[in-house]
Amino acid sequence: MGCVVVDLALQVYISEDVYNQVRGKIPANYENLGKRKLKNIQTDVNVYRIV
Repeated sequence: MGCVVVDLALQVYISEDVYNQVRGKIPANYENLGKRKLKNIQTDVNVYRIV
């Protein structure tokens, strides 16, 4: 499942699925924030923040 979220502080968060698709293709630094519970998703999702 791919998920991208932009919060009010203009920080971008992506799911592990999105991370696996873009790493090495988009020059950015990614911070692994670990597993998180997301609204309306039954299983925890590994989340990355683009820094």
